[in-house]
Amino acid sequence: MKRKNFLLLLLCAVLLTACAKETLPEAGKSRSAGKKTVTLAPTETPTPEATSTPTPTPSNTPTPTPEPVRMLDAGAVGLKKDDIVDYYCRVGLTSEFTNGNVIDFVRKWPTPILYTINGTPNADDLALIDRLVAALNEIEGFPGMYPADSQSDSANFIMMFLDTEAYKAASLAAIGDEFTDGFSSIWFMGGDITQAEIGVCNDLTRTNKNHVILEEIIQALGLQNDTYDYPDSLFYQGYNEPQWPTELDWFLLRFLYHPEIEPGMKEPLVRMTAELIIKE
Repeated sequence: MKRKNFLLLLLCAVLLTACAKETLPEAGKSRSAGKKTVTLAPTETPTPEATSTPTPTPSNTPTPTPEPVRMLDAGAVGLKKDDIVDYYCRVGLTSEFTNGNVIDFVRKWPTPILYTINGTPNADDLALIDRLVAALNEIEGFPGMYPADSQSDSANFIMMFLDTEAYKAASLAAIGDEFTDGFSSIWFMGGDITQAEIGVCNDLTRTNKNHVILEEIIQALGLQNDTYDYPDSLFYQGYNEPQWPTELDWFLLRFLYHPEIEPGMKEPLVRMTAELIIKE
Protein backbone atom coordinates (compact mmCIF):
# COMPACT_ATOMS: atom_id res chain seq x y z
CA MET A 1 0.00 0.00 0.00
CA LYS A 2 2.78 2.45 0.77
CA ARG A 3 4.50 1.88 -2.58
CA LYS A 4 1.22 2.44 -4.49
CA ASN A 5 0.59 5.64 -2.59
CA PHE A 6 4.05 6.87 -3.40
CA LEU A 7 3.51 6.23 -7.12
CA LEU A 8 0.19 8.05 -7.09
CA LEU A 9 1.73 11.07 -5.39
CA LEU A 10 4.56 11.09 -7.88
CA LEU A 11 2.10 10.96 -10.81
CA CYS A 12 0.09 13.90 -9.41
CA ALA A 13 3.25 15.98 -9.02
CA VAL A 14 4.17 15.36 -12.67
CA LEU A 15 0.69 16.40 -13.84
CA LEU A 16 0.74 19.57 -11.73
CA THR A 17 4.11 20.55 -13.21
CA ALA A 18 2.79 20.12 -16.75
CA CYS A 19 -0.32 22.24 -16.03
CA ALA A 20 1.83 24.97 -14.53
CA LYS A 21 3.91 25.22 -17.73
CA GLU A 22 0.75 25.81 -19.84
CA THR A 23 -0.89 28.53 -17.78
CA LEU A 24 1.89 30.72 -16.41
CA PRO A 25 3.11 33.50 -18.68
CA GLU A 26 6.60 33.51 -19.97
CA ALA A 27 9.02 35.84 -18.33
CA GLY A 28 8.71 39.42 -19.66
CA LYS A 29 5.27 38.94 -21.27
CA SER A 30 1.94 40.19 -20.04
CA ARG A 31 -0.99 38.01 -19.36
CA SER A 32 -2.79 39.29 -22.42
CA ALA A 33 -0.03 38.51 -24.87
CA GLY A 34 -1.84 35.50 -26.18
CA LYS A 35 -5.26 37.24 -26.50
CA LYS A 36 -6.69 38.59 -29.71
CA THR A 37 -6.89 42.34 -29.48
CA VAL A 38 -9.96 43.97 -31.04
CA THR A 39 -9.35 47.57 -32.02
CA LEU A 40 -12.55 49.68 -32.28
CA ALA A 41 -12.42 52.28 -35.02
CA PRO A 42 -13.08 55.71 -33.46
CA THR A 43 -16.41 57.32 -34.35
CA GLU A 44 -15.72 60.09 -36.82
CA THR A 45 -16.67 63.60 -35.59
CA PRO A 46 -18.79 65.27 -38.29
CA THR A 47 -17.08 68.18 -39.91
CA PRO A 48 -18.77 71.59 -39.87
CA GLU A 49 -19.62 71.16 -43.52
CA ALA A 50 -21.50 67.97 -42.74
CA THR A 51 -23.55 69.48 -39.92
CA SER A 52 -24.32 72.98 -41.19
CA THR A 53 -27.30 73.86 -43.36
CA PRO A 54 -26.32 73.60 -46.99
CA THR A 55 -25.95 76.93 -48.77
CA PRO A 56 -28.94 77.30 -51.11
CA THR A 57 -28.22 77.43 -54.77
CA PRO A 58 -28.81 80.98 -56.03
CA SER A 59 -31.98 81.28 -58.04
CA ASN A 60 -32.22 82.97 -61.37
CA THR A 61 -34.57 85.63 -59.97
CA PRO A 62 -32.71 88.95 -60.05
CA THR A 63 -32.48 91.02 -56.85
CA PRO A 64 -34.79 94.04 -57.15
CA THR A 65 -32.90 97.28 -57.66
CA PRO A 66 -33.86 99.87 -55.03
CA GLU A 67 -35.71 102.81 -56.51
CA PRO A 68 -33.67 106.01 -56.49
CA VAL A 69 -34.70 108.63 -53.98
CA ARG A 70 -36.97 111.19 -55.62
CA MET A 71 -35.25 114.57 -55.56
CA LEU A 72 -36.85 117.99 -55.23
CA ASP A 73 -35.21 120.89 -57.05
CA ALA A 74 -34.82 124.05 -54.98
CA GLY A 75 -33.77 125.88 -58.13
CA ALA A 76 -37.30 125.53 -59.47
CA VAL A 77 -38.48 128.12 -56.94
CA GLY A 78 -35.37 130.29 -57.14
CA LEU A 79 -34.32 129.72 -53.53
CA LYS A 80 -31.49 127.99 -51.75
CA LYS A 81 -32.18 124.69 -50.06
CA ASP A 82 -31.54 126.08 -46.58
CA ASP A 83 -34.03 128.92 -47.13
CA ILE A 84 -36.76 126.48 -48.14
CA VAL A 85 -36.12 124.15 -45.22
CA ASP A 86 -36.10 127.09 -42.81
CA TYR A 87 -39.48 128.16 -44.18
CA TYR A 88 -40.92 124.66 -43.90
CA CYS A 89 -39.76 124.35 -40.28
CA ARG A 90 -41.47 127.63 -39.39
CA VAL A 91 -44.69 126.78 -41.25
CA GLY A 92 -44.94 123.00 -40.90
CA LEU A 93 -43.51 122.08 -37.50
CA THR A 94 -45.83 124.17 -35.34
CA SER A 95 -49.23 125.81 -35.54
CA GLU A 96 -50.75 129.26 -35.39
CA PHE A 97 -53.19 128.05 -32.73
CA THR A 98 -51.88 125.33 -30.41
CA ASN A 99 -54.33 125.58 -27.48
CA GLY A 100 -51.33 125.55 -25.16
CA ASN A 101 -49.89 122.32 -26.56
CA VAL A 102 -46.29 121.89 -27.67
CA ILE A 103 -46.31 121.10 -31.39
CA ASP A 104 -42.86 120.75 -32.92
CA PHE A 105 -43.07 117.80 -35.32
CA VAL A 106 -44.28 116.78 -38.77
CA ARG A 107 -48.00 116.22 -39.22
CA LYS A 108 -49.42 114.76 -42.42
CA TRP A 109 -52.25 112.57 -43.74
CA PRO A 110 -51.16 108.93 -44.16
CA THR A 111 -54.45 107.77 -45.70
CA PRO A 112 -56.92 109.15 -48.28
CA ILE A 113 -58.88 112.24 -47.32
CA LEU A 114 -62.65 112.00 -47.75
CA TYR A 115 -64.29 115.40 -47.59
CA THR A 116 -67.80 116.72 -47.33
CA ILE A 117 -69.04 120.30 -47.73
CA ASN A 118 -71.66 121.65 -45.33
CA GLY A 119 -73.44 124.99 -45.07
CA THR A 120 -74.10 127.22 -48.06
CA PRO A 121 -71.18 127.35 -50.49
CA ASN A 122 -71.82 128.98 -53.85
CA ALA A 123 -70.84 127.80 -57.34
CA ASP A 124 -67.54 129.73 -57.31
CA ASP A 125 -66.58 128.18 -53.97
CA LEU A 126 -67.23 124.68 -55.29
CA ALA A 127 -65.34 125.33 -58.53
CA LEU A 128 -62.26 126.52 -56.61
CA ILE A 129 -62.36 123.47 -54.33
CA ASP A 130 -62.54 121.15 -57.34
CA ARG A 131 -59.58 122.89 -58.96
CA LEU A 132 -57.47 122.77 -55.80
CA VAL A 133 -58.29 119.12 -55.07
CA ALA A 134 -57.32 118.13 -58.62
CA ALA A 135 -53.96 119.90 -58.23
CA LEU A 136 -53.31 118.34 -54.81
CA ASN A 137 -53.94 114.87 -56.19
CA GLU A 138 -51.08 115.41 -58.64
CA ILE A 139 -48.56 115.65 -55.80
CA GLU A 140 -46.44 112.50 -55.65
CA GLY A 141 -46.83 110.87 -52.25
CA PHE A 142 -50.05 112.68 -51.39
CA PRO A 143 -52.63 110.06 -50.29
CA GLY A 144 -55.42 111.63 -52.34
CA MET A 145 -58.45 113.77 -51.58
CA TYR A 146 -61.94 112.71 -52.69
CA PRO A 147 -65.58 113.56 -52.00
CA ALA A 148 -67.06 111.32 -49.33
CA ASP A 149 -70.07 109.17 -50.13
CA SER A 150 -73.06 111.29 -49.21
CA GLN A 151 -74.86 108.16 -48.01
CA SER A 152 -72.23 107.30 -45.39
CA ASP A 153 -70.46 108.85 -42.42
CA SER A 154 -67.00 108.12 -43.83
CA ALA A 155 -65.95 111.78 -44.19
CA ASN A 156 -62.83 112.71 -42.24
CA PHE A 157 -62.51 116.29 -43.59
CA ILE A 158 -65.44 118.65 -43.01
CA MET A 159 -65.69 121.99 -44.88
CA MET A 160 -68.21 124.47 -43.49
CA PHE A 161 -69.43 127.59 -45.35
CA LEU A 162 -71.32 129.69 -42.82
CA ASP A 163 -72.93 133.10 -42.62
CA THR A 164 -71.35 135.59 -40.23
CA GLU A 165 -73.05 134.77 -36.93
CA ALA A 166 -72.88 131.00 -37.39
CA TYR A 167 -69.27 131.33 -38.51
CA LYS A 168 -68.29 133.35 -35.41
CA ALA A 169 -69.75 130.70 -33.12
CA ALA A 170 -67.95 127.89 -34.97
CA SER A 171 -64.66 129.79 -35.02
CA LEU A 172 -64.85 130.62 -31.33
CA ALA A 173 -65.48 126.95 -30.49
CA ALA A 174 -62.70 125.70 -32.75
CA ILE A 175 -59.82 128.11 -32.14
CA GLY A 176 -61.03 130.50 -29.48
CA ASP A 177 -61.13 133.46 -31.88
CA GLU A 178 -64.25 134.79 -33.56
CA PHE A 179 -62.50 137.62 -35.42
CA THR A 180 -61.16 135.61 -38.34
CA ASP A 181 -62.32 135.00 -41.89
CA GLY A 182 -61.53 131.31 -41.82
CA PHE A 183 -60.10 128.61 -39.56
CA SER A 184 -58.82 125.05 -39.73
CA SER A 185 -58.52 122.38 -37.05
CA ILE A 186 -56.86 118.99 -37.27
CA TRP A 187 -56.77 115.90 -35.06
CA PHE A 188 -53.66 113.72 -35.15
CA MET A 189 -51.97 110.78 -33.42
CA GLY A 190 -48.20 110.56 -33.43
CA GLY A 191 -48.03 112.92 -36.38
CA ASP A 192 -50.68 111.08 -38.42
CA ILE A 193 -53.58 113.42 -39.20
CA THR A 194 -56.83 111.52 -38.83
CA GLN A 195 -59.49 114.21 -39.04
CA ALA A 196 -59.89 117.88 -39.97
CA GLU A 197 -62.45 120.60 -40.34
CA ILE A 198 -62.32 124.09 -41.82
CA GLY A 199 -64.68 127.02 -41.57
CA VAL A 200 -65.10 129.80 -44.12
CA CYS A 201 -67.17 132.92 -43.60
CA ASN A 202 -69.56 133.50 -46.51
CA ASP A 203 -69.66 137.30 -46.09
CA LEU A 204 -66.35 138.10 -47.79
CA THR A 205 -65.28 139.60 -51.08
CA ARG A 206 -64.66 137.10 -53.84
CA THR A 207 -60.88 137.55 -53.81
CA ASN A 208 -60.64 137.36 -50.04
CA LYS A 209 -62.85 134.29 -49.94
CA ASN A 210 -60.71 132.55 -52.56
CA HIS A 211 -57.64 133.16 -50.43
CA VAL A 212 -59.36 131.88 -47.28
CA ILE A 213 -60.55 128.67 -48.99
CA LEU A 214 -57.08 127.93 -50.35
CA GLU A 215 -55.27 128.68 -47.11
CA GLU A 216 -57.54 126.78 -44.77
CA ILE A 217 -57.68 123.62 -46.89
CA ILE A 218 -53.90 123.54 -47.32
CA GLN A 219 -53.23 124.34 -43.67
CA ALA A 220 -55.41 121.37 -42.73
CA LEU A 221 -52.99 119.18 -44.71
CA GLY A 222 -50.19 119.87 -42.20
CA LEU A 223 -48.85 123.40 -42.91
CA GLN A 224 -50.51 125.20 -40.03
CA ASN A 225 -48.45 128.24 -39.21
CA ASP A 226 -48.08 131.75 -40.71
CA THR A 227 -44.94 133.88 -40.94
CA TYR A 228 -43.87 137.28 -42.28
CA ASP A 229 -41.27 135.70 -44.59
CA TYR A 230 -42.84 135.73 -48.06
CA PRO A 231 -45.64 138.26 -48.75
CA ASP A 232 -47.03 136.30 -51.74
CA SER A 233 -47.33 133.02 -49.86
CA LEU A 234 -50.59 131.62 -48.58
CA PHE A 235 -48.89 131.45 -45.20
CA TYR A 236 -48.11 135.17 -44.89
CA GLN A 237 -49.03 136.53 -41.47
CA GLY A 238 -49.92 139.96 -42.82
CA TYR A 239 -52.89 140.69 -45.02
CA ASN A 240 -52.75 139.46 -48.60
CA GLU A 241 -55.13 137.85 -51.09
CA PRO A 242 -53.26 135.27 -53.18
CA GLN A 243 -55.58 133.54 -55.63
CA TRP A 244 -53.49 130.41 -55.98
CA PRO A 245 -50.57 128.79 -54.10
CA THR A 246 -47.14 130.11 -55.05
CA GLU A 247 -44.39 127.82 -56.37
CA LEU A 248 -42.88 127.96 -52.88
CA ASP A 249 -46.18 126.87 -51.33
CA TRP A 250 -46.38 123.92 -53.73
CA PHE A 251 -42.77 123.04 -52.91
CA LEU A 252 -43.60 122.88 -49.20
CA LEU A 253 -46.46 120.48 -49.96
CA ARG A 254 -44.25 118.27 -52.15
CA PHE A 255 -41.62 118.28 -49.40
CA LEU A 256 -44.15 117.45 -46.67
CA TYR A 257 -45.63 114.54 -48.65
CA HIS A 258 -42.30 113.18 -49.83
CA PRO A 259 -42.12 109.54 -48.60
CA GLU A 260 -38.84 110.26 -46.79
CA ILE A 261 -40.56 112.82 -44.55
CA GLU A 262 -42.35 110.81 -41.90
CA PRO A 263 -45.06 111.81 -39.41
CA GLY A 264 -43.64 112.74 -36.02
CA MET A 265 -40.20 113.82 -37.31
CA LYS A 266 -38.68 116.72 -35.40
CA GLU A 267 -36.55 119.51 -36.81
CA PRO A 268 -33.06 117.89 -36.62
CA LEU A 269 -34.22 114.82 -38.52
CA VAL A 270 -36.22 116.93 -40.98
CA ARG A 271 -33.09 118.91 -41.80
CA MET A 272 -30.97 115.77 -42.18
CA THR A 273 -33.57 114.26 -44.52
CA ALA A 274 -33.78 117.47 -46.53
CA GLU A 275 -30.09 117.11 -47.34
CA LEU A 276 -30.91 113.82 -49.07
CA ILE A 277 -33.99 114.86 -51.04
CA ILE A 278 -33.51 118.52 -52.01
CA LYS A 279 -30.97 119.54 -54.62
CA GLU A 280 -29.90 123.01 -55.64
